[in-house]
Amino acid sequence: MVKYFSIFSLVMFFGSCAELAGLLDQPSPSNRHEMMAKEICDCSSDFLNLVEKMNAYSQSGNKTAMKNILPKLQSELPVYQNCMERVEERYSDLKGKNHENLSGAALEKVCPRLNKMMGK
Repeated sequence: MVKYFSIFSLVMFFGSCAELAGLLDQPSPSNRHEMMAKEICDCSSDFLNLVEKMNAYSQSGNKTAMKNILPKLQSELPVYQNCMERVEERYSDLKGKNHENLSGAALEKVCPRLNKMMGK
């Protein structure tokens, strides 16, 4: 009987440790903000490249290049929007003013290029 109790105790102990380890593997809220910021940055990378090119062509007055890049920009916009919607759904629990501040700080840290484009 003691033998079975010892085996049962070990199984329960290791089961509890595994469960606790699973809880410890969950990202902290601030880390989730950084994860979200990275995903936003990844979503916007191709779109930002095109916007930056368009801005450069506009500043240099290269209307032909602007005309040529416009279809690419228009086709990339829905891809960007869909990706951003998926990120928004994935992190829908990060709401409220505090989360906005943390998300903004994470975005500034992880993706300064997007922040610059947004004028922040």
